[in-house]
Amino acid sequence: MVELIIGILLGISIVILAIKTGFDKDSSFYPVLLIVIAFYYVLFAFQANDTNEIIFEVIIAFLFSVIAIFGHHRNLKIVGIALILHGIYDLFQGDIVYSTNPPQWWPMFCLGVDVTIGIWVFWTSSKLLKIKK
Repeated sequence: MVELIIGILLGISIVILAIKTGFDKDSSFYPVLLIVIAFYYVLFAFQANDTNEIIFEVIIAFLFSVIAIFGHHRNLKIVGIALILHGIYDLFQGDIVYSTNPPQWWPMFCLGVDVTIGIWVFWTSSKLLKIKK
C-alpha cells in the first residue's frame, strides 16, 4: 500500500512539475511520457535475458507508443486512457510474463503513477487540446 501512495505522490509531482515548467503546454509531453513509461518493461526483460519476453515487451511498448502518437494527433483523452490502462497492465504483467521480474514494489508503485497522470490528462485534455491549436 505504501508503494501505491508513493506512486500517487510521484504522479502528482510530475503533473505539478509539468505545469510549473510549462511542459504541459506542449501537447506531446504526456504522449512522450506514456512512451517512456511503456518501455520500462523492455528494460526488465533485458535484465531477465529472455528473448521471448524481450520480444513480447517490445510489442506491448510499441502498441502503447502507437496509441500515444495516435492520441497526440487525435485526442489527448486517448493518452489519458492509455496511461490508466498501462497502470492496470502493471498489476497483471507478472501473471503474463514471469521472468522479467521487476522489483516487488513496482506494480503498485507504477499503478499509482500511471493512473494519477492518466486521470489528470483525461480530465484536462480539453484544455490541453486548446493549447495545442
